[in-house]
Amino acid sequence: MQVERVQTGVRIEKRMLKVLKGLAAYLDMSLGDLLEGIVLAAFEGTGPFSDPTLAKIEQ
Repeated sequence: MQVERVQTGVRIEKRMLKVLKGLAAYLDMSLGDLLEGIVLAAFEGTGPFSDPTLAKIEQ
């Protein structure tokens, strides 16, 4: 299946964005890829993060 991505503007809480950007940098991925992964995991009914990643988020 071919995936087509589009540019979109979304509004998000400032502190949440800061955490997501930091997490994306820590995981060496783009913010868009991180958000896609989170949404796909939610759709599948699974948690998107491992225990070590959750600890990093908590920091």
